[in-house]
Amino acid sequence: MTFSSIIKKKRKINPKLFLFTGTLLNTQKMKRLFTFTFFCVLAQIIFGKNFSNQIIYHDLDYTIKLSQQYIRKKEDHIKFLRLKAHNSLRPSSQFRIYFSLYQNYEAYQNDSALKYLSRCITIARKMKDKSKEAECGVLSALQCSKTGMYAEALNYLQDLHRQDLNQDGMKDYYYTMSHLYGEMASYSRIPSKRDSYFRISDIYRDSIYQVFSANSGTFLMEKAMERISGGQYGKALQYNNKELKEVRKGSHAYAIVSYYRYLILKGLDQQKKALYWLTESAICDIKNATMDQASLWTLANILSEEGELDR
Repeated sequence: MTFSSIIKKKRKINPKLFLFTGTLLNTQKMKRLFTFTFFCVLAQIIFGKNFSNQIIYHDLDYTIKLSQQYIRKKEDHIKFLRLKAHNSLRPSSQFRIYFSLYQNYEAYQNDSALKYLSRCITIARKMKDKSKEAECGVLSALQCSKTGMYAEALNYLQDLHRQDLNQDGMKDYYYTMSHLYGEMASYSRIPSKRDSYFRISDIYRDSIYQVFSANSGTFLMEKAMERISGGQYGKALQYNNKELKEVRKGSHAYAIVSYYRYLILKGLDQQKKALYWLTESAICDIKNATMDQASLWTLANILSEEGELDR
C-alpha cells in the first residue's frame, strides 16, 4: 500500500468517517498492521515537508516511530484491568473496573467499549443501583452516536427512565441528545429532517448551558463549536483559549481541544498556526493510542493537496 493509493481513495476526507477506526478491524493482528502501515506512509509524506515550526515537526516524526510502543502500553494496561476484574468478587469493585475498561476503550475500540458498558449495566441491576444503570445506558447511546449507530443510540434512549438519572446522569443525557441529533442532522439528505434535527440538537444544547458550569470543558467546547458553526471564529477562539487552560497537556481532551483550535485558526486564515495545532493534536492521538484518526487524516489530506505525495 502506498500513500498515493490511500489519498486516491480518500481524496475528500471527512474526519468523522474515521472515528474509532479500530472497531473496523476484526483481530488485533489486523489492527496493528493497519496502524503500522498508516504511520509508515504518513511518515514518508511528512519527511519532505518544510514545517515552519521544526520542533513540533521532529516531535511528530519521533512520535510516529514510537506508535507501536504506545499501542502496546495501552493494551498492557487493558490486560491488567481485565485480570483485576477477573479477580474481583465485590460487585461495586467489578463495576468500577468495568467502567474503567469502558473509558480505556472509548476512543480505542467501539465494540469493546459497548461490551463493558453492558457489563456495568448488568452489575448495576444486581446492585439495584438505578442511577448507575441509567447513566451507563446514556453513555451507551453516546458511544453509538459517535460511531454512526444512530438507530441503536435512539433505542438506548427510548429504554431509558429519565427519573432514574442523578445530576451527572442528566448532564450526560443532555449532551448525548444534542450530539446525537446534531450528527443525524449533519448526515441527513432530507432538508426538512435536517432542519428538524438541528432544532432538537439546539434545544438540548441550551439545556447543556443550564446544567454545566460556565468554566467546564463541555460548556466551553459547546460554545466554541456554536461560534465555529456561525463563522464567529474570534469568539470561538476566546472559548477555546479558556478550555485550553483547563485541560492537561498530552491528554485525549487536549487533543480534541487542539483539533478545534486548528479549525478556528483555519477560519481566521492563520494557516501556519492552524497546522501547528493540528500536528499537536495528531501527536496526542498517537501517544494516547487513540483510534479516532481525524487529526492524522486531516494532516495527510492537507499535505496531499499541497502536492507532497512524491516526497
